[in-house]
Amino acid sequence: MEGRRAVDMSRFASTLLRRPLLGAALAFVLALPLFVAVREQSIRRYTVSKADAIGIARDDRDVAQVLAHAGRTTARVTPLDDVRQRVSFFRGPRLVLDAAVSSRRRVTNIALHASGAPESGSRIANSPPVLAGMTLLFLLAVLTLPLRSVRNLDALAFASFSAPVWLFNLGLIEGGILAAYPALAYLIVRCLRVGLGGGAGEAGCSLLWRLVSRLAAPSRRRIVGAVVAGLALMVTVVTVTSTGASDVAFAALAGATDLIHGVVPYGHIPGFILHGDTYPLLTYVAYVPAAAIMPVRDVFDDPQGALIVAAVVVLAVAWLLYRLAVRTATAARTGADDPDREPARFTGLRMSLAWLAFPPVLLSASSGSNDVLLALCVVLALTALAHRARAAVIVGVAAWVKLIPLLALPVLLARGTRRSAARAVAGLAALSAILTGSIVALGGLPAIGAMMHALDFQFERSSLASLWLGVGLGWLQPAAEASLVAVVVAGTFAVSRDRGLRDDLPRLAALLTGIVLLAQFAANYWTWAYLPWAAAPALLVLVRGQVRVAVGVSRQRS
Repeated sequence: MEGRRAVDMSRFASTLLRRPLLGAALAFVLALPLFVAVREQSIRRYTVSKADAIGIARDDRDVAQVLAHAGRTTARVTPLDDVRQRVSFFRGPRLVLDAAVSSRRRVTNIALHASGAPESGSRIANSPPVLAGMTLLFLLAVLTLPLRSVRNLDALAFASFSAPVWLFNLGLIEGGILAAYPALAYLIVRCLRVGLGGGAGEAGCSLLWRLVSRLAAPSRRRIVGAVVAGLALMVTVVTVTSTGASDVAFAALAGATDLIHGVVPYGHIPGFILHGDTYPLLTYVAYVPAAAIMPVRDVFDDPQGALIVAAVVVLAVAWLLYRLAVRTATAARTGADDPDREPARFTGLRMSLAWLAFPPVLLSASSGSNDVLLALCVVLALTALAHRARAAVIVGVAAWVKLIPLLALPVLLARGTRRSAARAVAGLAALSAILTGSIVALGGLPAIGAMMHALDFQFERSSLASLWLGVGLGWLQPAAEASLVAVVVAGTFAVSRDRGLRDDLPRLAALLTGIVLLAQFAANYWTWAYLPWAAAPALLVLVRGQVRVAVGVSRQRS
């Protein structure tokens, strides 16, 4: 009987591997009730009622001064964390102010939303003319001929994310949601179709290449290279001189300052940064060099160190994308060279141009966010795909910067043999042991509990800019979360059985982009600052097109 059960389970597992969609459907059915139950249990019941929270916020002196100038407002109360509620005041459709009301019946934090003022990041980067100009440069880098194509529609969907930036800056939260989420949904479907289904064939001729192809060969690269160099300089200057550093920039530097002084960040980051300790340890480690020169201990300290780190990281990603594009474009060429075909180095320049011109990259960098650091980890993993264990370990490193890369880990582990997967798991275990040991060495065993409690806020926090809270569709969120689980399962099974997908860089990049975007879609919290994680792998599809490019896996290393 036991032997028959083992045979039946083996056949069932084999069937799932052959049919990823069946495995995905099963995962969705099993995950949906779990997420529904989690949602029911996560509904918080505060000691302060919503009506009382609004009254407490209105009675606060600072809040009252703002509301007196704003005129007639309406209020909305939403969860913030275990002990705080967010009271949001609107004048018509425009958000005016957020106030955090604690269980002790007082306002602990206030966030003003002046119409037209940037939420975060440089004022230059947030200005509509700069947003429009960067968007046009991005489209120039990625559009192909003929213009009427699905691939160009994909490019326009990415370009459309400039609209929610502008709308959120105006305080038009629902308008920003309606501008962002349809594009997110479309790109999720497209990326998953390319990754799991093979895409729609080779892309057409690059629009930028067609515009400069009549010039002499040296002039083509010089002109585009000058544009890329000028844009890189502009991104660097705007980033390091930004006056719009976000709370993430302050938190990263404050945590790094703690590490320099032998203190674990969890539970010790200054209180003016709300939940500044919610990131894994490597976020703070990455900012240690900057904090050694420009430490952050209180609200009056300068966060420029985080801006310098962000500028360096953005340039590093641009360089790595250039190298990756040149390598893959060269590897894709077969037979005699076509004189009308775009040279590999020109493709690399277009890749760097598209990255630097994508508006959320400059916006995120000029806010000092750690999101560009995560994009760097993603690109490093893509460059290491030929070494399967190494790529998985890099994704593990990324998960110690932000937790979201854990979703890509099963897909990358499924690419290799059992031996390479075992090596990757051993490497990840060693990394986690070293970092966990460092936390214990700094703060003792209680520091582990403090870290887990701090990281838990990543799953609890919510934003009015999310689809679920912003327009009241929270009851549908468990279906989106279950869909994310199903897609990860489908991607893992597909990679394990499909050698073509396993060794095809654009398809793998598209699959990872789809998973990342779906994770953003399903989450309680969304911001345009998250888009660089997705843009980094997506550019390998947008710039290269749906062309099969082998990643050159070395069998003896797999």
